[in-house]
Amino acid sequence: MRRLIALATATFLMIVLLAPAALADHGKGNPHFIFARASLVNNDLRVDFKEAGLGSDPTATVTIQVTADATRLDACRNNGGNFPADPKKQETTAQANASGEFSPGKNGQITDFLIASLPATSLSCPPGQQAVLVSFSYTNIQVCDTTHGVCRTASPSSLSGGPFFDL
Repeated sequence: MRRLIALATATFLMIVLLAPAALADHGKGNPHFIFARASLVNNDLRVDFKEAGLGSDPTATVTIQVTADATRLDACRNNGGNFPADPKKQETTAQANASGEFSPGKNGQITDFLIASLPATSLSCPPGQQAVLVSFSYTNIQVCDTTHGVCRTASPSSLSGGPFFDL
């Protein structure tokens, strides 16, 4: 009988001592990405994502950011649509990124997308020529929840376009 009372007392104390810690974490969740899918829309990078485990507060906001290493190759083309024998070219590499503020629904999830663009070119062409995009790539594509410090590499993690012209 004493063992039963001691066991019941110990169980009661564990519940009383551990319940506040369990309740304090209620609604906070365990943020994680279910998926992050990269695709091209024209020359832009689109990343569709789903994040779950954001808790039950539908008024909370979460900052999501997409980043990628972007490279573009531009060349000067004449007004006749042709490239000179030795066209002026320039490769530009920069970080492509996009971010947004999102609110999880009542289910503690966000399903949405962000679009990042190529860096601008600074290629200056001689008179009678204009800069055209020859090819581009996005590498190391990832999506991050900067509010909770959670990231996921997109699938695929690299995408490219072109060459659109033969130089």
